[in-house]
Amino acid sequence: MKKICIALVILITASFYNRICAQTEVLSATLQQGDKTSVFYGPDAFTDAIKLVKDSTDVINLSSGKFNSLTINKACIIYGAGFERDEEKNVYPTIVDRMIIKPDLVPNDEGNMVNKEGALDGLYIEGVYFSECNFSGNNETISNISNILIKRCYLGRLTFFYSGMNSCPFDSKVINCIIGQLNHFPNAVNFGVYNSIIERATCAQDIYNKDVIIKNCIIFSTNNYGCVYKDNIFMSNSTGDFYDAEETASFVSHNIAIRSDYFDKIDASRNINNWTGKPSIGIFGEDIGNKYDSKYTYKLKEGNASIYIGSDGKEVGLYGGEYPFTKIPSNPQILSKEVDVQTTTEGKLKVSVKIEAQP
Repeated sequence: MKKICIALVILITASFYNRICAQTEVLSATLQQGDKTSVFYGPDAFTDAIKLVKDSTDVINLSSGKFNSLTINKACIIYGAGFERDEEKNVYPTIVDRMIIKPDLVPNDEGNMVNKEGALDGLYIEGVYFSECNFSGNNETISNISNILIKRCYLGRLTFFYSGMNSCPFDSKVINCIIGQLNHFPNAVNFGVYNSIIERATCAQDIYNKDVIIKNCIIFSTNNYGCVYKDNIFMSNSTGDFYDAEETASFVSHNIAIRSDYFDKIDASRNINNWTGKPSIGIFGEDIGNKYDSKYTYKLKEGNASIYIGSDGKEVGLYGGEYPFTKIPSNPQILSKEVDVQTTTEGKLKVSVKIEAQP
């Protein structure tokens, strides 16, 4: 219980500090390692904190504001202030131009430099706006990057390769994110995107990968993207998004599409219990357009949750499945605070704080 209380105090303190930074434009990264706390300032504060990470349980809290691009080569826990601006709630985003997730090079038994295996296992990232996010390896070799979770972030572009260097994410997830463009490298194993909004999903190579799943997402367009799709809502008006050649074949189950012919090119054995020809206003009760807009909740129209039942028995779309969509961060965020201007006769100062957090 003592450890839980200490962690809560640390997070609340960091959240207070995030609000101060948003108003004063002071960038900071707070690194918590057990009972030790280190604070770094400026555009390179995020990079400076990563350099001192020693264990996957180390926690970095980032203030609002824009940090320089960086490479993450160690597993740790990273919390940003959120990825959207809400001035009414005094919430300002944490912004990073480009993040590359790439292991260090280390010598093997033969003296050759190879990717350091296991260094990134357990990496957790939440509440950051990334213009670009890349999984990458070194020296044209495939890097096995495992057990990574990216949650409640904006990812302008998410790729599984960078400058010709390949990577192979294992047992990793992207949850409750907004993704501008998803570029999938076909060697990924047990990788999933869940309860997220994807503006465009494209495939780096024309290879079907049954070990990649996109589930309970809203997808505005796809292009030649062979993997498993379950319980999604496809908003594309174009034809030819799916192909049926063996190397590009997709498996689609319990999805909604606004075009009546959207899944026609997929063989019936891989085209199961889908709904097609459903207009946006019939799905959501309003026209949501052709790209992400923060003003929409993307909830199904009243009554539709009991009509469009997914492969797991829960509603199709963002609010079904195992990870119902939310943008509320899991670390405590200060929505409002009131501090009396003077102390009581007992010398106490009355402070009222409203905190929001998501499990």
